[in-house]
Parts: sequence; C-alpha cells; structure tokens
Amino acid sequence: MRFFYSVALVFIKKYEAMRKLILIPFLLFAANIFAQSLLDKSLSDKENSLKYEINGYLKGSFYTGLDENDDAELKNILSEASLKLSSKYSKFGKAFTDIRFSKGMDFGDKSQKIELREAYVNATIKNFDFTIGQQIISWGRTDGFNPTNNITPMDYVVRSPEYDDSRLSNFVVKAELGFLKYFKLEALWIPNYLPSKLPISIAKLPVGISFENTVYPDT
Repeated sequence: MRFFYSVALVFIKKYEAMRKLILIPFLLFAANIFAQSLLDKSLSDKENSLKYEINGYLKGSFYTGLDENDDAELKNILSEASLKLSSKYSKFGKAFTDIRFSKGMDFGDKSQKIELREAYVNATIKNFDFTIGQQIISWGRTDGFNPTNNITPMDYVVRSPEYDDSRLSNFVVKAELGFLKYFKLEALWIPNYLPSKLPISIAKLPVGISFENTVYPDT
C-alpha cells in the first residue's frame, strides 16, 4: 500500500508540474492573441480615420524684354500664394481644394485676383472611381502643344515658368472603371463649355488680317 501511495503521490506531483508548464504557454498564447487583436484594431482604426493635409507655396516672378525701340521694358511682375487643402478617409474617398491669390502687373495693367483653381470630391469603391467638382483633366503629356489634351482648356496668355499654370479648370463629372488590371474606361460630363484663352487682344496682326467675333457652341 505504501508503495502504491508513493507512486500515486509522485504521479500527482508530476501531473501538477506538467499542468503548470502547459498553463504557462497557454497564458502566453492567449496574451499574444489579445495583443495582436489590439494591434489589428489600432491599425484598422488608423486606416479608417479621416486625415487632413494643408500645404501651399509663395512665389514671385517678373519678365523683361525690349519694346519697339529696343529699350528695356518690364513686361510682367507677379506675386502669388497658393493654399491647398486635402482630406482623405481611408481608401474610400477624398476631397481637394486649391485656392490661389495673385497680385501684380501684366501687359501694363495692374491685376489682382482670387482663383478657385480646383475643388472636388472623390469616392472609390473597388474598381469604380467617381469624381465631381472643379478639376483639371489632363490627357497625355507633351512639351508645348498637346494634341491628345482635348478636355482641359489652356491659357496661352499667362506668363509662368510652370507649364501646369497654363491649364484651366472646369466643372466636370468623371467616372472611371478599371478592368483587366491594366485597362481603364473613363467617362466625362462637362455641362459648361470653357474656351481656351488666346492672345488675341495683344497680338499684332498684319494689315488686312483680323479676328472675327467669337462663336461658342450651344449649351
């Protein structure tokens, strides 16, 4: 009886020790799952949070040249400030606004204006993308004349070292559908026609050549 009692006692002690060894990894495993759950929740909340961004710039420029008598002449002087506001909610949508303030002298006349260059909202659902508002749609990219850019009107009068400043924005409703990984179908609706700005008023034409009155398409 004493022998069996000793064997049983040893077995119980070993069992309790093994149970403690089994319990410790189980507690560590449970704690790891809990910590991972908190981390995933934190990352998920961060991805789904609303993010804001504010930036802009200040710049000044001037252009000189020669007049009809080959004397030096100040053609243009301009100071400009830009304020850009953007917000993004996860990967489902975003909003963007670009406001520009400018003041200076151009073609001998003083100018001062506030321009809402872009202001639009965007929503994305899987492969479908929808954008509405004042925006610039640029198709293709070339130096100078771009034959593929049939949507965005251009300002051929503006003096700026940045080619992007010559693009004019317009109210556009845009829908995009991506398919087959590398293909995209884009549809645009432009309710109001906006012509490009041509240097007609400042152009010196030969005798007998003149510009007729502008004829716009019906809207």
